[in-house]
Amino acid sequence: MADEIKKDSRLSFIKASNDSAFHISIPGFEPYREGGKHEAALVKNVVHGHLKKTLKWHKIPLNATMLPLITRISTRVLLGEDLCRNEEWIRIASSYSVTSTTVAGRLRRWPQHLRYIVSLLSPQCWELRKQVSDSHALIDPILERRRSEEKGTVYNDSLEWFEKTAKAAYDPADTQLFLTAVSIHTTVDLLSQALEDICAHPEIIGPLQDEIRTVIKEEGWNTKALYKMKLLDSALKETQRLKPVQIASMMREALVDVTLQDGTFIPKGHQLAVSCHNMRDEKIYPNANEWDGYRFYRERQEADAAREDKIQLSSTSVEHMGFGYGEHACPGRFFAAKEVKIVMMYLLLNYEWRIPEGTKPNPVSCCTIWVTDPTFEIEVRKKGSEDPALELAY
Repeated sequence: MADEIKKDSRLSFIKASNDSAFHISIPGFEPYREGGKHEAALVKNVVHGHLKKTLKWHKIPLNATMLPLITRISTRVLLGEDLCRNEEWIRIASSYSVTSTTVAGRLRRWPQHLRYIVSLLSPQCWELRKQVSDSHALIDPILERRRSEEKGTVYNDSLEWFEKTAKAAYDPADTQLFLTAVSIHTTVDLLSQALEDICAHPEIIGPLQDEIRTVIKEEGWNTKALYKMKLLDSALKETQRLKPVQIASMMREALVDVTLQDGTFIPKGHQLAVSCHNMRDEKIYPNANEWDGYRFYRERQEADAAREDKIQLSSTSVEHMGFGYGEHACPGRFFAAKEVKIVMMYLLLNYEWRIPEGTKPNPVSCCTIWVTDPTFEIEVRKKGSEDPALELAY
């Protein structure tokens, strides 16, 4: 069914997402309309800023620690140094996704014709609108300054990318806020869940560290090196298989009455989604409910070149819809996969991690959403010295 739905133009992802999941006509939700070496040094600086350098074991709130870390790294890559260092932007970018998702859920409890009125009376909606307004106060002056500069000045960031490629009017600040809303928290969740799984299976930490050291020594710090870290890629993909952010994917709304090939009838205006149960199907994945960090590593070792491309973390298929599937699969999955790998490499080589005795991390579920338990704490300590392998990266 997924293959049929992904290419049926009568079933709209945009309609389902914009009108129902996020209320784009309501102030505060405007962003949902818009719908190498420096990385290593950046990760080092950011991680040191958010993790203590103590050599003693201590607890940290996992999700709350990884959120500003990923937000700052993503901002540096997408928006440049100025906003990366701007604490106000980091605050907005870190909180907008949670605020908008929470408010959207609360508004869905009301009949559609009352939602706009409710939004005008809701303190949470006031906060959402303030976040959008504050983002404009930060982004708009940067764009105005750039547009007034003489031609020839080159900027390599997402502000410039949108300026060059936009073929119609768009809102730069809303666009950037949308990027943060759909990317940062999902990346944080994958990083946090994967670190939990790796710590729950400490026997894989040594092989992961060995792979990282070997590949960096052979390739240095580049995209090819990240591609060759196949065990790390496998461990991350296995975590996403068992704990996807969404257990139902490919949400669509029927623009007209639709009858699928198997006879399923979808009335106009009704919504549907495809279950991700295939990711726990014993016929596809033996011992499907068990985390096996080597699962996709073994597959890649046995696969030909064409098949290997479909087994990587950033790949999508009917069997693994962690990043969605079809035309609206996550377009930022390649960036997210690289970002999580880079951060995980640094965390594994320079820190020791463990699950506190007597605790077991479990994701928190709400409807079709699974996310890291925001209250879970993990134990960490800094190693005595920086791993020599990473010196090659700076």
